[in-house]
Amino acid sequence: MDEKRRNEIAFAFILQKMMKNQVPHLLVYAHQAGIQQEECSCFLREALPEMVKLGYKGKTDYSHFPDIPLSKNRRNEIAWFLIVADNFDRGIEIGRKIPRQVGNEAVMIEIPFAEAMIFARKVVDAVADKAFAINKS
Repeated sequence: MDEKRRNEIAFAFILQKMMKNQVPHLLVYAHQAGIQQEECSCFLREALPEMVKLGYKGKTDYSHFPDIPLSKNRRNEIAWFLIVADNFDRGIEIGRKIPRQVGNEAVMIEIPFAEAMIFARKVVDAVADKAFAINKS
């Protein structure tokens, strides 16, 4: 799986988590990932219309976000950073339930199970790399 596809899946996945309000510390995670607040606002402006297309019924007024275009590549890259930060903060429980959880998420974002497993492994690897990088200092 290349970086571009990884980031596309990350965007689809973060949209689902945002729709369920499962990323309450989004701005904190963005800051931890080195994403500027203005760029995060642009990310939200891009994400909200996509969430509405998926059936989101919550607050959808994004007129107060800056109207600065964000490329799809950058938007998807930000989604990847947010997923890594979210999983780093919450922790990842590894056990027998992983294939089922990954399978449920694969269905949710409409990707093949095998691709979802590869994505999940990349998330685990990124979180582990981040954890051990902190301890190196």
